[in-house]
Amino acid sequence: MITDPLAGATTGDQRGAGEFVGDAGWRSQGGYIVYDAGRVLEDGWFQCTMRGWVPPGAGIDKSHPLSGWEVEDQFGHYEQTGSFWNWRIGTGYFPFKVLAAPQALDSRLEARVGNVDDLPDDGAHTYRVEWRDGTIRFLFDGQLLQEWAMERFAIRYFLVGKDEQYGITNPAPIIAQVEVGDRSVGAPPEPPPPDPDPEPPAPGDHMTVAYSVQDTFADPNAPDTAHGALDNLQVGGNGAGGVGRTIYLQFDLSMVPGETLSAELRMQATNGGGGGQIHPVDDNGWREAELNWNRRPPVGAPVLARLGNVSADASYAWALAPPVPAPGGPMTLAITSTDNDGAAFSSREHPDEARRPSLLVRSRVAPEAPVPDAGVTPPAPSMDGSVGQPPAPMDGGVAPPPDPRPEFEAGAADSGPATPMQADEGVGDTPEPVLSEQVGAGGLSGGCACNHGSQSGDPLSVVALLGVFIASRRRNQ
Repeated sequence: MITDPLAGATTGDQRGAGEFVGDAGWRSQGGYIVYDAGRVLEDGWFQCTMRGWVPPGAGIDKSHPLSGWEVEDQFGHYEQTGSFWNWRIGTGYFPFKVLAAPQALDSRLEARVGNVDDLPDDGAHTYRVEWRDGTIRFLFDGQLLQEWAMERFAIRYFLVGKDEQYGITNPAPIIAQVEVGDRSVGAPPEPPPPDPDPEPPAPGDHMTVAYSVQDTFADPNAPDTAHGALDNLQVGGNGAGGVGRTIYLQFDLSMVPGETLSAELRMQATNGGGGGQIHPVDDNGWREAELNWNRRPPVGAPVLARLGNVSADASYAWALAPPVPAPGGPMTLAITSTDNDGAAFSSREHPDEARRPSLLVRSRVAPEAPVPDAGVTPPAPSMDGSVGQPPAPMDGGVAPPPDPRPEFEAGAADSGPATPMQADEGVGDTPEPVLSEQVGAGGLSGGCACNHGSQSGDPLSVVALLGVFIASRRRNQ
């Protein structure tokens, strides 16, 4: 939302005297710089670095070099009618006192915090204030100093240098790397409920656009600072020839169908600068609200793509070298640079969706193999190895003639009750047993029990036929 390095200039509104200390930051000489978030933030944070002062800060008892306010032009807590917070230094505090009020002075809370031994002479440290659902937290170099729960808390204006209530210490602190974020903006939308009966992806090539679900950068010059709420991503530019700021991007590939064939990273530059390299990152467990230089996942050695110089407001796309990412879950990329001329790109918090980082993935779904018709059952071999023929007689006699009735298609039902097979003439008229129902591919059906009639190949049909034939031979002897 707001990013101001205070390196020779400011994006805020400077009111009163102050000086820039080279590129190291800004020091008050009786004035202050105010930043307007544009709206009241109920879920936000403020962060900066301060250096160059020796606690307890000679020359003044109380000074508020950092403060936040809900109401405009009431930048002294005795006049404030809304929420406010102050970070206090001075001769009476070792080293800090923090104050916060949900509604005017009478509701304020105060606490002396910190350890003077944590503030060596001229040391740069990170000061952070964050609030959500009425709870406010003060952190120093990533360490929680104080936390209060209130009924409400909301801030819009942020001051550095001093407020309108107290003066400044001697020496005054040098303030740099001011950042303000709104954590309610840029959160990924709730995923839609899963389709209870999803259509399978059609065979062929598919193109899927995946927007980043997390993105941030780590800065070696502010090793304890998280940047996940900013609308820009910075890379390189550390001024020392080593690896500078490093961008981390995470994408969800669970919606990519089939096998991935290629992937292309697309980003929009917000600040021109030098090139860099894109690397894989195996660790997908990081969180953009917590990642900083001291808490960053390791970057993989393979180079997936190389970036040349970029220009502000231009769009860029880089094809990633194999192996292409596999679908099915999160994937993290890192962009590194040793170029002293740093560059910047839009993050997922940018209000224009078209400028946010995305990954274009081409994948392929193979056609399904043909499935055999389950309604056709091939005939089973008979006992002598032949297929679809009546069995030979066991005693060497003549085989019975084939059933004169027409054959049926597999699974078809007979039109009437099954007709028993009769023995030779001259034999008693007691009918022989017949297997009148059998289960085939088409279900339970009435019909002939022999193999060549129903084409089912049921072993019971063979047994029944042999029983009828043997009984007939014995009666004729």
